[in-house]
Amino acid sequence: MGEDVGQLLAGRYRILGLLGRGGMGSVWRALDVQGQREVAVKELRLPDQIGEDERRVLHARMEREARAAARLSHPGVVRVHAQVAGADGRPWIVMELVRGGSLADLVRERGRLPVPQVAAIGLQMLDALTAAHGQGIVHRDVKPANVLLEGERAVLTDFGIAALEGDATLTGTGAILGTPAYMAPEQVRGTPATPRSDLWSLGATLYAAVEGRAPFAGPNHGAVYLAVATEEHPPPVHAGPLTGVLSGLLRKDPDARLPAGAVRGMLAAIASPTSEAVTTPWGRPVRDVRQARGVRAAALAAAASLVVGGLAAGVWALRPSAPDGRTASASPKPLPPGVDVPGGVWGMAFSPNGKTLATVGEAGGLELWDVATGKWTARLAERDGVSKFRVEFSPDGTTLAADDGDGDIGLWDVASGRSLDTFTDPDEDASPDAIAFSPDGDTLAIGVSTIPTVSEDARHMIRLWNVDAHRIDDTLRGMSKSIQSVRFSPDGALLAGNDDQDVRLWTVAADRNVRVLDGHDGFVRSVAFSPDGETLAVGADEGIRLWDVDDRRPGLRLDGDGDAEAPFSPNGRYVAGRAKGDVNSVRVWDAATGAEVKRVGGHTEGVYALAFDPAGGLLATSDDSGAVKFSRVP
Repeated sequence: MGEDVGQLLAGRYRILGLLGRGGMGSVWRALDVQGQREVAVKELRLPDQIGEDERRVLHARMEREARAAARLSHPGVVRVHAQVAGADGRPWIVMELVRGGSLADLVRERGRLPVPQVAAIGLQMLDALTAAHGQGIVHRDVKPANVLLEGERAVLTDFGIAALEGDATLTGTGAILGTPAYMAPEQVRGTPATPRSDLWSLGATLYAAVEGRAPFAGPNHGAVYLAVATEEHPPPVHAGPLTGVLSGLLRKDPDARLPAGAVRGMLAAIASPTSEAVTTPWGRPVRDVRQARGVRAAALAAAASLVVGGLAAGVWALRPSAPDGRTASASPKPLPPGVDVPGGVWGMAFSPNGKTLATVGEAGGLELWDVATGKWTARLAERDGVSKFRVEFSPDGTTLAADDGDGDIGLWDVASGRSLDTFTDPDEDASPDAIAFSPDGDTLAIGVSTIPTVSEDARHMIRLWNVDAHRIDDTLRGMSKSIQSVRFSPDGALLAGNDDQDVRLWTVAADRNVRVLDGHDGFVRSVAFSPDGETLAVGADEGIRLWDVDDRRPGLRLDGDGDAEAPFSPNGRYVAGRAKGDVNSVRVWDAATGAEVKRVGGHTEGVYALAFDPAGGLLATSDDSGAVKFSRVP
């Protein structure tokens, strides 16, 4: 509508040009002549044949969009500056002009996106949704087209069909609002959307970003509705460590979906904070995006389509020109040089971004090493000659937990190196055997054992320590041997721990229901969940066995030595463990077939710890001489 260009809206906003148009609305680029800044203005245009009642509903819905977004002050939500009326009485929304394309645009141009980048986007989306839910707002139309990307920032847009607490419904009888492929099953069935519905849509959005396609498809809306309501999503192929997040969010039962806190911890552990640190999602430096002559006006795909039964959705933005389509040839990066730690390395852990390695060992000490260079960067605890075996990063990478060799567990701030807290067991003669953070970082599970006396046998238990409150929330008892390994499932719903020749699985819910996996090949040394939480690798004296968590049935037997932990790779495809009969070597097996795909040698003093880096590209192995070596994952 060229006649709108140049007009002064509400005496303040000069219309500069059309950004995009949907079936019932348009979005324009405008200049705020008072604030001297560019903004986006969204108008509602309705066909003449629409009746007065429907016209009032659509006007009210647009007003709701403005009110919903205006109630939120969050960097992950597009900012609404004002709601004004045009000279003809039509409503307009004035909002920030986000200079970037949508997630849907990016997936169309690039195909599937890297796992750490998707996790970083998902983390920002989750924070925006949490802020909305805290204000009583359910978005109801979370999808790739409603996520704008500006440099490192991800912005959630279009609250046009959001549900606000205290508002009357604006839908007609039987009307379904939303986009079929990203609607939760309960929305498809016509029941009210809740914050858990938005979490489903978040899962569907992240699935589309990492797989390059929506989790559900069909020739028409009806077929998609049916698939969402009745079918399971296809297992993701490229999600790697995101698999557990996706499967936890895309559960049909809203009550069974992962809670936001658990999702946040998992995404934080996967996201690499520097993966896109200085570039836009299209690979350009942020300063070039804002200054380049090639910046062109483009509309988000969302506004070109109608939401079912309602107003055309979408906030429009300036976005950088698409790349020329050429893909730079990527040669494999050289392996890091490795780390040489004085004294043996008996425990190690990668930071969530994979850039730092924490080690503990025979000489004591808790030290940090730069993975890329192999250089020492910090010492959080002194080398006092008291052996230490366990070290864990918190899911967000800010905190380290490690045993101090004196029967306590210490917490350290990674950035400053200062001591934050100490867990001391109420039993004076108890010492820690194993530690693990919950996915949300709120709980530290600590396996402890007491020293046997003439009058009393040793006691073995797992303490669930509330990190923030500095208190023990629960104690799991009944084990007959020391708990050398504890692990939370990726969704935080289960806790696994070994007990002699048994493995126990506790539900983390209040009932603490316990299930037992028995019949292992010797004394159990380690347990590790697969990224989707469906399989448990149990390392025992005589071998490593993969167990089905739900059915409690043993699966593949891997010819390894269970003395060293047997972790899954972040994509769930591989399991690593010490080679059977060769304590100086590590084997990597295909988790689906049990076939050996790689053998790592070069150690001379016996391998005691191994770990995959969070991005899945490296396997770190350490021995009693203090040598840490890196090898490429198949």
